[in-house]
Amino acid sequence: MPDYEQILCDKLVDAGYPEPEQEWRFYPKRKWRIDLAYPPLRIGIEVEGGAFSAPVKCHNCGALVMQRTKTGKMVVVRAGGRHNRGVGLENDAEKYNQAAIDNWMILRVTPTMIKDGRAVDVIGNAIAKRNLEALDL
Repeated sequence: MPDYEQILCDKLVDAGYPEPEQEWRFYPKRKWRIDLAYPPLRIGIEVEGGAFSAPVKCHNCGALVMQRTKTGKMVVVRAGGRHNRGVGLENDAEKYNQAAIDNWMILRVTPTMIKDGRAVDVIGNAIAKRNLEALDL
């Protein structure tokens, strides 16, 4: 799987933005990290790639593993990251809530958004908004 965090960093720099910090530890009481961050602006970016993970293949024959849905349709099983499971979702919710309490703006982007430029656009808008807010203080 491509390193979408690094790809996004490169795209941000190419667009004229500062390079974000990677794996920023925003909350000292826990080991929580934000994938990419602009700490002075309290902007964090989470690259949500688990839903786009690779299909699962049989370790014996190499065939794609299929699963029948409730409607009877057969779909390819994908290897989900920890963020797509119950405990991972609970932990992420706790982390995002603490970030909000601490006035962090957490932006969630997907590989598709990174590829088509929407991620850079939304991050640029967030940087502009936080810079304007800083001027109003």
